Amino acid sequence: MSTLDKRNPIAKAVKYALLAGTAVTAYSAPSAFAAEEEAEEQKITITGSRLKRTDVETAQPVTIITRAELDMSGDTSVADALRNTSANSFGSWKGQSGYGAGATGSAEIDLRGVGATLVLVDGRRMPGAGYDGGATQNLNNIPLAIVERIEILRGGASAIYGSDAVAGVVNIITRSEVQGGSISATFEKRGIDDGKKTKYEFAAGVSGDKGSMLVVAEHTSIDELADNEVSGFDNGVSWYSPVANAQYYSAASWTANFNAYDGTQLRDDGTPYVDFVDADGDPSPYTAAEQYADDQNNWASEWDAGLCGSVANTVPQPTATALGGRCGYAYSNVTWLYPQQEMDSIWTKFSYELTSDIEFNARLGYVGTKTHSRYAPTPVSTNLVTMAPSHPGVPAATAADAWSNLYLYHRSALLGNRDAYFNDSSFDMVFGLEGFLDVGAGLDWTANYQRTLKDETLFNHNLINDVAFQQGLDDELFDPFNTGYLNGGTPFTTAEWEEHAIDFYKSVAHTGIFEVHQVKDIIDGNIGGEIMSNDTMSVGFVVGGEFEQTDFTQISDPESGQGFISGGSGGDDVFASRDRTSLYTEFAFNFDFGLEVSAAARYDKYEQSGDVGLDALADKEFSDTTTMISALYRPTDDLLIRAVTGEAFRAPTMPELFASASFGFPSGYDYYYCDTLGNPGNDATYCNATNQPQHLAWYGGNILLESENADTDNFGVVWNATDDWSLELGWYRIDYFDKIVNISINELMLLDQVAGGTSTAVTRGSDGKITSIQAGTANLARQKTSGWDFATAYNIETDIGKFVVKADLTRVIDYMSVDSDGNGRDATGLLDLPEMKANAQVSWSKDDYYAAWRMNFIKGQDATSASYVDIDNVMTHNIQFGMYTPWNGEAVIGIRNLTDEDTQYYTGSAGWRNYNTTLYSPEGRTLFFRYTQSF
Repeated sequence: MSTLDKRNPIAKAVKYALLAGTAVTAYSAPSAFAAEEEAEEQKITITGSRLKRTDVETAQPVTIITRAELDMSGDTSVADALRNTSANSFGSWKGQSGYGAGATGSAEIDLRGVGATLVLVDGRRMPGAGYDGGATQNLNNIPLAIVERIEILRGGASAIYGSDAVAGVVNIITRSEVQGGSISATFEKRGIDDGKKTKYEFAAGVSGDKGSMLVVAEHTSIDELADNEVSGFDNGVSWYSPVANAQYYSAASWTANFNAYDGTQLRDDGTPYVDFVDADGDPSPYTAAEQYADDQNNWASEWDAGLCGSVANTVPQPTATALGGRCGYAYSNVTWLYPQQEMDSIWTKFSYELTSDIEFNARLGYVGTKTHSRYAPTPVSTNLVTMAPSHPGVPAATAADAWSNLYLYHRSALLGNRDAYFNDSSFDMVFGLEGFLDVGAGLDWTANYQRTLKDETLFNHNLINDVAFQQGLDDELFDPFNTGYLNGGTPFTTAEWEEHAIDFYKSVAHTGIFEVHQVKDIIDGNIGGEIMSNDTMSVGFVVGGEFEQTDFTQISDPESGQGFISGGSGGDDVFASRDRTSLYTEFAFNFDFGLEVSAAARYDKYEQSGDVGLDALADKEFSDTTTMISALYRPTDDLLIRAVTGEAFRAPTMPELFASASFGFPSGYDYYYCDTLGNPGNDATYCNATNQPQHLAWYGGNILLESENADTDNFGVVWNATDDWSLELGWYRIDYFDKIVNISINELMLLDQVAGGTSTAVTRGSDGKITSIQAGTANLARQKTSGWDFATAYNIETDIGKFVVKADLTRVIDYMSVDSDGNGRDATGLLDLPEMKANAQVSWSKDDYYAAWRMNFIKGQDATSASYVDIDNVMTHNIQFGMYTPWNGEAVIGIRNLTDEDTQYYTGSAGWRNYNTTLYSPEGRTLFFRYTQSF
């Protein structure tokens, strides 16, 4: 046996269990295979290295979740299983209503909270989610039915896998062989609203001396979860925020609102206020900004009191409240936190031995997801609409005042909710050859072709075309305040006004369309084996390359792209392509005294081209080389010490580089004009730091972006205390720099002040004021984090059955953003950033029966301001009981969140979506039942 084959007891048992395709968990394996030394040695590839080896233990820290552990956890999706892992320190995204571009139907994994985790299927890249330009992979595209095990590499690995493997890698290993078939049905009922989830699985396969074939299919259906079920308030307390301006401000409601100054408050000199311009046309002694700042509480609201409150979800607010004197809309009554989802998938795998040294492998897969989300009716807010004082629809009391324009804030609730339908289809085809060359000590080689097709389409209904809305007001086609000017001077009844409003809304309604199309072709291959081997050492190697070509198209409807539409998203169209060439190598030096030293290097070259608008094409090319050095030492058969240091990087996505320009009107303060040049006294309105003016801001791709980079380190010790008890302690560090971030216009204006008003991102007019700002992304951020991982497992054989006890924990030492001077503040333990996550599980089995208890723990967090309260520790419990039947069936019943733990709100009072769904589940106690019939 060469020194490359030396293994510790756990490694030997885990490897044999994985090869045998058994349902034995990784931690229960040591005592189960005492005769493993007699088993035929077979080389496999484990996540974290491309070298084939007989040892599953490498220098990289890898967590293996077997199929048996997935079944025991109570989790019923890949996304949920990964979200609960302790290395997913701060949780990860789960789709919610109200998010555009397909994010509502996606689920992610974010190891260590740094936002760059690579997800693979059988060691191969998935197509990225369209809503963020392919930067992350949608875990909803991985049906649980195909999963054999999940390997989680808890460290950077760009030298092995390339871009995006900054914080780690998740490798989904799919099922390879099934002899016979099975049908499974799972039913869930959550406690918070009796919502249901149903899942059906089918698997069938055959295998013989020459090869095998497997087909796996799954269908899943999930009910929506309404926001008010989570908040517990029938009448919701969240409001569309009032918009302040120099003359009027109001809350958005389905009934039109505005606020006009009542003219009774006295100035400091004893004279009464007027509406900024007095009846003679002379300017008021007070500027608009001074009036607003001196007495912003003395404004009176006007709306049709007969309408407000007479239709569902409209709520008059008393003047005494913070948003008082308005007609508000309780929109949390109609929104869904989680959408309805339907998912269908079918996968097939095929292998055939062409010769004694060559095997053909193929994998074909399809996943289709349909998501229906619901958000509140559209507030007309993207472009503020106005009514002139002479408009017959202006209430008489206000029309008598002298003012220039009334800014109207309105919600088209009678048109219906914003219902969004998202369809996501992914096709994945892999064809490959794997062989052996009888050269020297022998060489293993592979050659593969992969093609992925991904189409995403979002239809967003009941939006409002602001231009058409404004034109309808100007043409006197709508009576928003029900003055009766369209009804012979008599106000409509509530029913009549509803019919009138619905007809108008239909004439200005819009359906937003957002599409993403991706086509990816990958050709790759490698060759490796032993260079030399003697009594003292052996050297293994692998060299390989990949060529990838990707076409990426992202399109929104023209009206959304031009910024005409309220209630939707869009505008960042992308027409781009990318060629990637990658070359890699890895060497392992294994010495007979238990030391293995490995070195890996990878070169990636990206050649990208995209349409940047105005019929102009831009090219972007960059290359990066990353390296990694690792060491693994076994001073005894029961003790393993490992260390890894390496580099990682992430390439910019094509939307980050080439997205076409879209625009918005965010508020911000011009530090250079107002402070450096000392102009507040000359223009108090423009230089109002409280009521900041709006600026035209252009958003789009940044062709100047470069790759993100990181330095990563890992150190760990694994000790097999006994044949049945193992412990692991590991330390990690990530220094992530040149990180791409969205820059706010306030940050850009601060940078412009530092540059003396010469920043190329800020355009100024002849008067020195800002006319436009080029916002977007830049390589400006730096993030550092470090922490400890701990895991243990213990097997106990008794007369009443076998017990397996396991636990894992991640303790974050620090997590900070670092400024250009290298200064940073540790945010660990603050809101949304728990210091610790942990899991523990006890399983029992005897004969045809088994049971499991699993605990998930999230440490509490401290409030970040007086607006929030501290979050307590949360511990949830999942239990389940299962049995095998004499007729080859299996039945499982269980409960997730047995004690119905709930930590809903950041604040101490009622709120809307003050719930962190990345860390916690709002679904309450959930009962599930699963039955599987094998044949």
